[in-house]
Amino acid sequence: MLKVAITGPESTGKSTLAQQLAAHYNTMWVPEYARTYISELPGRYTAQDVENIARGQLTSYQLANWPRANKLLFADT
Repeated sequence: MLKVAITGPESTGKSTLAQQLAAHYNTMWVPEYARTYISELPGRYTAQDVENIARGQLTSYQLANWPRANKLLFADT
């Protein structure tokens, strides 16, 4: 399984690109975990939050529907 990470600054279309590439190649994509995590925080994030985000992103990869992926997995980071 080839995993492709889509990286770049925020609000530049990474999620849209990951979705479109996954649709084009008939495969899966994993959304950015940090966006959801940070949006639910009551205030600023901490170093512990960064670790939690990293763990959450890894869990998202593990929970992705691998059998549906078609040799490629696109990751919005």
